[in-house]
Amino acid sequence: MLTIQPLDIIPVWLVFPVTVALGLLAAEIGFRIGGWWKERTHTDKDSSVSAMMGASLALLAFLLAFLIGAAGDRYNARRLLVVEDANAIGTTELRARYLPEPYSTASRALLKEYVNIRIPSATNADLTKIVARSEEIQDQLWQSVVELVNQGQNSQVFALYVDALNHMIDVHGERNAAVHSRVAPTVLLGVYLVSLLGMMLVGFNSGIEGRRNWIALVVLVLMFAAVLTLIIDLDRPAEGFLVVSQQPMLDLQKHLSR
Repeated sequence: MLTIQPLDIIPVWLVFPVTVALGLLAAEIGFRIGGWWKERTHTDKDSSVSAMMGASLALLAFLLAFLIGAAGDRYNARRLLVVEDANAIGTTELRARYLPEPYSTASRALLKEYVNIRIPSATNADLTKIVARSEEIQDQLWQSVVELVNQGQNSQVFALYVDALNHMIDVHGERNAAVHSRVAPTVLLGVYLVSLLGMMLVGFNSGIEGRRNWIALVVLVLMFAAVLTLIIDLDRPAEGFLVVSQQPMLDLQKHLSR
């Protein structure tokens, strides 16, 4: 199973409108509080509030930049591992052709199945069965190696096959770990809280001044909502608009089917 986080209950396509709505609501609450504070203190403008608003937005921008970098690195790692996985399987299949029969045919058939079951892993939220079957195939391939060793197989070509199979198994472990490596939920929730507080300060400042620019406010909320949505999309391996392409595996599948 993929690692489930609190924000995962919200589909990626719904994150943007929900974030926009919450941002505008926070700004409206801040505006009303600012208006109430203005009537109570008879203050038309408070430079300290403007300074705090600027500082909070700068802090928010820094946090968003940090999170985009973290989520982007994880996404890129998953993408590169798909390429490495396809290359490792392809190399193993090529070297399996040099195994004696019936091990060569059996191993190549298992490798074809291995490719077929791993392609849906980018969009399937439940990876338990895929991982389990992948590891069963790995065990079967390794059992063939053990049998060949017991039969006295120790050629240099056989050693190359063993090395390729070992690398393929290692890449499987790395890819499985990468799928579960996500931005900590407390960090995402913390940035959400900072974002909403920042929007409240923007509204509060407008309330003290007694006027607000709706166009500027909406644009600001839309920008922050877009960045937050992008971060969440990058962080979700199995859903969203930025799912890692499986084209290298599809190309390998096509090649092995010839």
